[in-house]
Amino acid sequence: MQKASSAKVGYLAILLAGLLLCLGVRFEANRQYLVAWQQYLEARQADSKDYTKRVSSFCSALNDNLGTLSFLPSVRRIDHYDHDFGLDGRGTQQFGANLGPDGRETIQQVYNILAKNASASRLYVVPLDFDTKHLDLATGNLERPILELDLIRSRSKTIGVDPGSNTPVRPEETRAPEFEEVQKQLNWFKVNYPSIDRMKTFAVPMISGREIATSGDRGLIFSAPFFDPDGNLAGSVAAVIPTAVLRGITGSENYSLISPLAEYISIPLPRNKNLRLMMRAANSVPPAKTIFSETVVMDTHDARGKWQLHINYPVEGFYSGVRFTARKDFENGSYLALGLLTLLGLGWHRTNIKRAVEMKESTKLLQLVNDDITRLNLDLAEKMRQLREAHDEIIKKGKLAQMGQLVATVAHELRNPLSAVRTSAYLLKRKLTGHSVNVDTQLQRIDNSVGRCDAVITQFLDYAKSHQLEYKEFPVDNWVVKLVEEEAQKLPEVIEVECNLGLDGVSASFDPNRLSRVLINLISNASEAMVGKGDDPQKFKTQVPKISVVTRQSRRGIEIDVSDNGPGIAEEQIPKILEPLFTTKSFGTGLGLPAAIQVLEQHRGGLQVNGGLGKGATFTAWIPLSPQQTQAA
Repeated sequence: MQKASSAKVGYLAILLAGLLLCLGVRFEANRQYLVAWQQYLEARQADSKDYTKRVSSFCSALNDNLGTLSFLPSVRRIDHYDHDFGLDGRGTQQFGANLGPDGRETIQQVYNILAKNASASRLYVVPLDFDTKHLDLATGNLERPILELDLIRSRSKTIGVDPGSNTPVRPEETRAPEFEEVQKQLNWFKVNYPSIDRMKTFAVPMISGREIATSGDRGLIFSAPFFDPDGNLAGSVAAVIPTAVLRGITGSENYSLISPLAEYISIPLPRNKNLRLMMRAANSVPPAKTIFSETVVMDTHDARGKWQLHINYPVEGFYSGVRFTARKDFENGSYLALGLLTLLGLGWHRTNIKRAVEMKESTKLLQLVNDDITRLNLDLAEKMRQLREAHDEIIKKGKLAQMGQLVATVAHELRNPLSAVRTSAYLLKRKLTGHSVNVDTQLQRIDNSVGRCDAVITQFLDYAKSHQLEYKEFPVDNWVVKLVEEEAQKLPEVIEVECNLGLDGVSASFDPNRLSRVLINLISNASEAMVGKGDDPQKFKTQVPKISVVTRQSRRGIEIDVSDNGPGIAEEQIPKILEPLFTTKSFGTGLGLPAAIQVLEQHRGGLQVNGGLGKGATFTAWIPLSPQQTQAA
């Protein structure tokens, strides 16, 4: 069952790895798509700037050439038109007699430039009183412009029909829409530019109109005014620009040249769609499914309103482009490669499973033998450890028992002579009282020395004998405060003693007499470690000696800390000071701390030492709240 589960996990791991790699490919493909998308947008923005520049250049060229014609001296002084018509309906005589050959040639050359730069199909020069509904009394025909040019000539003496030209006659009805639009624009100039003083800049005002039919095609008429030498409006110069030319400027159905005033749009759409597109362009609302849309307000020099270049790239253009298809091919190829790798991985895993089963069976017996050997080695090591610990414990207990007996014997043998010495000193003091012999100092020194020796003997006996504990229940904090206050009076005055009580009335069961010797021993050791006997400031180990006694309750029960700010204890000496007969004092037994540990262990507690050189020392004595607590634990 476990083998089958492991095999399934392996298969799932390979499939999961394949899936994660596919997700990685998808993530990378998405990143590449975003890069391609950004590159596509940057390319379209560059195209937008290019087409905007092309439209601006075209309009500038058209305005410049119409302005040049408007300010030509020959145009500003031109007289009325000719009445003699040729086969193509244009004048054959030298109308505008005051032009002269140079004036006519200049007009022709400017038109040539206009036809090349702006693709103007025709050029009209009309007088101020031009009216398409009036009859010419001399000819009986409707009025015509002064000049009408629609051919590019390298040199011309007359502006009319080229003698070698076979240009067919243009019917009058094909010209009528052009003449009507020219007249409308002239009427606008009459209202807005009656004199040259109305011009605020050096640029000649240019206007356009609606799209009209022009000789089988459609186009727009752009007009500019010209003024007589006195500065009054004299007429207008009008150029016919075919719609195909305007569409050729944008060059793509993604670009639409729009004149909101004339309701003109360069893309051939029905009128209702034209209006909707113009409304979206005016409000900068992109059509649906559009990747890039922008409406650029163009300065076409149209005095009646700005033109717009609406740029719209549908999403299909991006998805059918090289950038997207290349990355799509990469994604599909990566999926195919990962699919093959996943299949190879599954096959490899199946082979490994078979090999693993065979190896597992072959190593199973070897593993059993190895387990038996390991188990035997562990059992042997454990038995040896237990034997070594038992041996050490027996030796230690034997030594301690022997030392206890020796200490007890020595203590009893010494105490009797010391008692005799103390009694003799007392009797000698009484007999010498009232005599002139001054031996009080010597007798007091004998008494002090005997007291010291008696204290040492007491330590020996405390350590050697095992007293039965007499448990009593006390509020620990009260007991500690009382004991510390009594002991503090025996310490040198230079030592400061403080208590930080944290048991808050908690009571515990212990032998107060035995436990008091522990606390007194710890306080005495702290004092001697800092100031010695306290009688020689030169021997002080710290200038501000301080002992701190702290009580608290913990998991172990009641804890009492006795800390000092003395020189501290080297870490390597901490285990040694807990051994019997080890001391660093000049006059000591080395049994104070071992005796304290013995008392605490009788209470089912212990002693913990923390310190370091230059860090002071902290001795923590702890006992359970009651003997029952230890038994329950």
